[in-house]
Parts: sequence; C-alpha cells; structure tokens
Amino acid sequence: MEFKQILTGNLHNEFIEDKIDLIRLDERRKKEEINKKLKGGEHCFRIADNWYRLNMGYTNPLNCAKVHAELLLMEGLSKKDKLDMINLVKDKEFIFYGVGVGDTEIVPINWALDYKSPEVYITGIDVNREFLENFIIALKNKLIESPKSKIFYRAYHSLFEQINKKDLNSNLLKVHFCLGNTIGNFDNQDEVFKMFSNLSQKEDLLVLGIQLNRKLDMLFEKYKDNSLFQKFILNYVDKNEKVNLNWNLDKKNGIISAKYNDVEVFRTKKYNENKLKQDLEKNDFKLLKQWIDQDENACIQIYKKIK
Repeated sequence: MEFKQILTGNLHNEFIEDKIDLIRLDERRKKEEINKKLKGGEHCFRIADNWYRLNMGYTNPLNCAKVHAELLLMEGLSKKDKLDMINLVKDKEFIFYGVGVGDTEIVPINWALDYKSPEVYITGIDVNREFLENFIIALKNKLIESPKSKIFYRAYHSLFEQINKKDLNSNLLKVHFCLGNTIGNFDNQDEVFKMFSNLSQKEDLLVLGIQLNRKLDMLFEKYKDNSLFQKFILNYVDKNEKVNLNWNLDKKNGIISAKYNDVEVFRTKKYNENKLKQDLEKNDFKLLKQWIDQDENACIQIYKKIK
C-alpha cells in the first residue's frame, strides 16, 4: 500500500487496507474455543470503546502509582535524552504495531516535528479499524499545530502476523514501535521476536514499551478484581450472561492469565528487562538505550537491527 498525504477532507478509506474483519475474527475465536486452545489477544480489542474506557483515569492495570505511566516516561525524558531520541528517529519511517488510543504514539511524532522534519511517514497496524481511523484525526490535529510539516500515512487493518515486508516497502529506514506492553499479549514470545527481525532490515530501530515484573502480586490484584477489564476481555459474551473468570498468576514466567469456560481468553507477560534484552539479541537486535520510571513499572527499550 502506498503512503497518502494527510490533508483536510481526506476520507479514512483512502489510507486503510483491510486484511481482517469482525466476521473472520469471530470465526477465529470460535475455532479456538472448540479446540480449547489459547485465544489470541486480538479478540479483546474488537470493541474500541471498551479499550478507550479502560484507559480513562486510573483503571488500566498498566499504570502503577501514576496515570499513563508509559506516556509520562516518554514525555519526561531529559533534554539530552530527548535530543538523542530525535537524532535516532529523524528521517525514518514510523511503524506502529498497535495504535490503540494513540497517546504514546504521538510522542515520537512530536520528536520528529521538533526536529522540524518537513515530512513524516507513518504506518499504522491494528486489529481494530476504528483505532486506525481515529489516529488520522490525531495526525490532522498535529498538522494544525505544525502547518509547515507534511504527514504521510498508510494503515493496515490487520493481525500482526498478516503483515509482510512487501506491506512495509519504502525507501526509508524504519523505526518499529510496539508500545503499551503489547508484546506481552502473545503466547509464543519467540515468534514475536522473529516477526520483528523478519520485518526489519539492518540499521532499523525497534522501540518497545513494556511493563516490568517487579510487582507481580499487586498487578495480579489489579487485573482480577477489575470489572472493566472483564468487560474488555469478554466483549463477545451476552451482557446478561453471568460470567466467571478464573485468574492465574505464573510468577516464574511473569504471566497473568484468565480462563473462561476452560479456555484461556487472556494473558499478559511482564518482563525482566535484562532477559528481554538477551532474547532480542538472539534475533540480531542490539540494545541502544533504556529508560525505567521511578516506580519500576514502565520501561522503554531502543534496539538497532545489526544484521
């Protein structure tokens, strides 16, 4: 798919290629239920409003001690660190694996605009089309603030696994962003790391936003007693149906999970930053920079593809 410039009056359909839809998502979910296998985390994001509501205030378990912990970590970088980041990402295409609410995703775009980059190229990938559409509104708002800039956008309404190198074809080096502990939603971590490696070329950057495993017991309580999170996970269940999630904490592997009708419907992995570094090194990424917030909850890691 080719980039298209964000302009006043653009239609959303001009920017978005559909590789998945609700019908296929539901068919995938039902097949996994029948086989009693782990369901992919994508089913949780079928209804955009549930995720928007979960991110209002202090209701999201990704927060610890403060609201929007990852966003504050990125915005609170020192002047030197911010300058370093601007120099790293300038003149590169931004690829966002999961757009969601789009709050933290705006921060690196601000970095590029602070550099006064005349053109910014952005690729969004998300299983929910509404997130990709609403991100266009956010980008138009940025143009109002920076009228001399040009923003080019393309988006794939897609599972991550449906994306290939051809979809990401451009002449630019790339920064692959996967924020909000999104990588923690995947059962097979090796597959996620290999995906980033396969979709990257030498000198590309990978920016990961993760939640650390320092306070697993506390985080577990935030998930299992959170009615908004239950609604988010079981969005496909009739609202009049009585539901009972069976939550589990695997401290050894840093995994919080929940089962419904004997099917694991949700999981999230929390990370040891040093172990994650080792895993990424096996896939030809070198850690360049890392920041951890003062609550030892949110962590941002910057890698470079070296082969």
